[in-house]
Amino acid sequence: MSAELAYVLDRINLQEYLPALVENGFDTWDVVCDITEDDLAHLGFKLGHRRILQREIAASRGSSHDHPLGSRSTSQSPNTMAAPEKPTGCPSSTPHTEERTKRRYRRKPRPDINAPKKPKTAYVNFADTLRTDPQISSLSFVEIAREVGRRWQALPPDQKHAWECQAARDMQEYEAQMDEYKTTENYRRYQHYLKSFRNDQTQGKKPRTGPRPALDQGRKSRSNSSETLSVGSGEVISRSNSCSLHSDDCQAAVDLAMQELSVRRDEVLALGAPIFDARHLPQKDMTQNAALSCRLGTGSLLFLVREELLERVLDDVYNRASADPLSLIVVFLIAAVGAHYDAECMSDTMRHGLFASATLIFESEFSGILNERVMWIFTILSIHSLLEKHMVARHVVNDVPANDEPAAGLQISRLRSQMLEDSESETLDSDDVKRLVCTLVFMECWLSTTLGYKADVRTEDITRACSIHEISPNVTDAIYYQACKIGLVSREIANITVHKSANAVRTEHIELLTEKLDGWYKELPANMHLAALTDEKQSACLTFYQRRAILMVHMFYLGAIISVYRQLLLQACQARIQSKWNLDMPYSQIQNYRTRCSIAAQQMARMMPLISFTGAMTRRCWVMIYWAFHSCTVILFGIAQQMLDKRPTTIEEDFSFAKVCVDILSICSTAEPVAANYLSLIQPLYDALVDKHKYSKYETSSAVDTPVQQGSSIPLAYFPPLQSVQLDSQHTTPLDIEPPDRNRPGTLDSEIVSIVKKLSDLLSDPFSMGIKAKIQGVRESSNAVGTYSVLWWK
Repeated sequence: MSAELAYVLDRINLQEYLPALVENGFDTWDVVCDITEDDLAHLGFKLGHRRILQREIAASRGSSHDHPLGSRSTSQSPNTMAAPEKPTGCPSSTPHTEERTKRRYRRKPRPDINAPKKPKTAYVNFADTLRTDPQISSLSFVEIAREVGRRWQALPPDQKHAWECQAARDMQEYEAQMDEYKTTENYRRYQHYLKSFRNDQTQGKKPRTGPRPALDQGRKSRSNSSETLSVGSGEVISRSNSCSLHSDDCQAAVDLAMQELSVRRDEVLALGAPIFDARHLPQKDMTQNAALSCRLGTGSLLFLVREELLERVLDDVYNRASADPLSLIVVFLIAAVGAHYDAECMSDTMRHGLFASATLIFESEFSGILNERVMWIFTILSIHSLLEKHMVARHVVNDVPANDEPAAGLQISRLRSQMLEDSESETLDSDDVKRLVCTLVFMECWLSTTLGYKADVRTEDITRACSIHEISPNVTDAIYYQACKIGLVSREIANITVHKSANAVRTEHIELLTEKLDGWYKELPANMHLAALTDEKQSACLTFYQRRAILMVHMFYLGAIISVYRQLLLQACQARIQSKWNLDMPYSQIQNYRTRCSIAAQQMARMMPLISFTGAMTRRCWVMIYWAFHSCTVILFGIAQQMLDKRPTTIEEDFSFAKVCVDILSICSTAEPVAANYLSLIQPLYDALVDKHKYSKYETSSAVDTPVQQGSSIPLAYFPPLQSVQLDSQHTTPLDIEPPDRNRPGTLDSEIVSIVKKLSDLLSDPFSMGIKAKIQGVRESSNAVGTYSVLWWK
């Protein structure tokens, strides 16, 4: 048996089919390249796995990704090579290698010998260990493959988890090495070589001659021409040399996203989720209510679908004899997103079934298609994956593996903008496409900052997303635009404060980022300022959902302010504890920054009671959950610092703000596991500081104390008008506190220092990517197929 076959199957995570292939005569990769759709069905390949293998075969042949393998039962076009008849008595799966024309050699770029070596998967490490057993190594290659597969399937979950954790640690180390390697000259040289190699390949391509593989006649709107690729709705993209490289990158990104979606779908179906289609639809009223929750919930902050377009696709699905596949996908996904908010609308099993059904139709009807409609589906999928806290969101928006190949949603936008400017379909107009790009850019910025990778947002993406500002002056588009803009500013902040070491953050960086935030706030439309929300005349022009979305945009802005100063505060805290002041700024300036952070966190605590938990916004709101946790961390960090400085100037008020955040997490924890995780982290620290404050007051005063009431929260009437709190230097006067005394290292309270260190961990890792490391010893937990989850997710 060919070692190449085993290697290829392992690389694309299809090693489980190796025994079946070998038993049926497909014992080399060249023979597998001749496999047909009927053979794959006979061998028991799942539909998603068939597509993965077919795309690998197409890539090996050097043919287009969008042409599926032929089927013997499929009628053939005049341009299709007819499969020779088999002699009587031959098994149907036997390949015809003697009739197969010689495959043209496909040049490949030389490997980068200086790059870190990518680690093996958990399954491969497990197999390598088994092969050291003499009883296993004495078997034939096929028998070894069968035995490894059998033992891996029978492995207890805890042992399998140990293998996967080790593989995840290796992958984490590899990613860290790659991040460091990307800063070297060797990496830049290799990237330059790759670019030259691809350009040479593109310029050297010649039109292929000879027969083409058979096409699946059941696929709609496909062209069998070697010069064009059909994209549905009568749209045809020219396969010109100038765009072939971008098309290949785009297709690779889409393939990866589809593979991840297939894995997630299999997980959902294994739990017993129902399957829906045009003949078996979910209940109409239930679906309409969920879709409305989506449009009014997420749709107020991020564009997913216009109201009239949603009504049209709902009518197409429920009131017509045969629904369009796109309408089915959109309705199922929109309802799944809406059901995440409106938990009473449908069960979790029903919600998962809608997602699984949509992805099945998507894979069946839109495989190989790269147009705005597919980009639309990926946009909705990205929101759904975010709500479900699944790493598929990374791939359906923009991929971030070591090879830096951009993926799915944004890459389709780039490809389409190159090929057909301002193209429209019968479903989406050019303005809708701009709104979708705006949503995708925001999602990429948010995911990159929360999951700790560098965002791949390019100038062309920003230009196209910001063009939404030219569409119309209405409030809804203004909300989409401003959310995208603050997301881009947050991305810049993360690039400087997260992806650099703490010592690399300088005062000039802080000033530059502060100017950008000030610029965003100054350019904000008057009706989106907080003052307008408290003015009855101006707020009357806004709907309840628009007011709530504007408050959320401001929460992202306040969160960005905290991110600007976070690293410096952590440096100052460490210097304070160690009594070694080595910062290039006075302690009073650090106090100034700390006060700004506290004001921003307090302002978010003021906003949270204004965002109702009724209607479409429920206990699963991802915006509320994260910012409640982050604001509480910042406020408690400020309280602990005041205790260290022994100047509790605003400590009573700060405890009340922190209690608001803790109460919100407590409410959300009953419906959202992420909120429960956050509450388990922050509640003990809050309680410890409250107890410490009570004890300090008891120690220092013989009079009757006024203890902090743990069960109380700030009434809404207590809040001053929102517009009265300004985040500028006029309201951030530094406290009159001297720098730490180097000669008195023992003056700090050890219990407070311990709490400060724990809060510093949460503040330095605001999206909880490192908490998993403290719990399980890994930063990310990974399964055998490469999906990830961190504590911020599930």
